Amino acid sequence: SKAKLGGTSTTTAHTGPKVTVRPKVTVRPKVSVRPKVSVRPSIQRGFAGCLTTHNRRNAVRVYRNKWDARGRAGKRCPVTVLTLAAGRGPIKTGSVVSVRSGGKLLSAQPNGTVQTRTKVGPWERFVVVVPGKRRGTLLRKGMAFSLRSTHRKYVVAERGGGGVLNANRRAAKTWERFTMR
Repeated sequence: SKAKLGGTSTTTAHTGPKVTVRPKVTVRPKVSVRPKVSVRPSIQRGFAGCLTTHNRRNAVRVYRNKWDARGRAGKRCPVTVLTLAAGRGPIKTGSVVSVRSGGKLLSAQPNGTVQTRTKVGPWERFVVVVPGKRRGTLLRKGMAFSLRSTHRKYVVAERGGGGVLNANRRAAKTWERFTMR
């Protein structure tokens, strides 16, 4: 066909179906990428976080000078600090720790109740027990653990949370488990 463009004429011939030429794409070789492994950080000496009951809805706190598990485990969770009683490094199964919230220490009494104290003594020290784990296993955020007192009784959140704390259980079952986040 003939077409007139700006005073010049050009002739084009139609020779078949219209072919679209795409630019050449260079293919890069695939690089092997190591999959991300989700490892929760270990809880270090002096770790400050939210200590929650086994259901992760109730936070352990000091309220009116008494320990309970009635706090909300949301964004405004009361800060609780786990501190190694001796040594440095991460907290492991079998480590001796003290629990502090609002400047008050958790203290297990011989009669099975808990009270607040301001100085660390033998009744304010607890052994970290992780169910199903050997001694020396690192305690990680979100891992369930129990606290065994000097009197060989476990700390319990009565009614599974929403009640007071006591230290009067012989075995660590569901109500005696806590998590740090």
